[in-house]
Amino acid sequence: MVNGCTRLQPVVMQLGQVAALAVYLAKKHNMDVDKIDVTLLQDLILGVDGYLYPTHDVSPDNPSFKDIQKNIRDGKIKLEYYSEGWVNKARIIYK
Repeated sequence: MVNGCTRLQPVVMQLGQVAALAVYLAKKHNMDVDKIDVTLLQDLILGVDGYLYPTHDVSPDNPSFKDIQKNIRDGKIKLEYYSEGWVNKARIIYK
């Protein structure tokens, strides 16, 4: 049970950070949080070196990382999800 709790910590931290960015955008544009353009929020996340999809074969230090993340979001690149031991991973499907 303890191991399961520690595995969720990065996800919970990222959710908190995204919530803060959403509130920032809502205040900046004087609108309700649920009216924010999700694509704008996602681009802001990428702009602060965050990620939208946990690709394990393309790291954030890759010069194409942000473009790859946007292409995954837009459906131009597909991911394959798999487990390796206790770790759930995703990698780009190259076809």
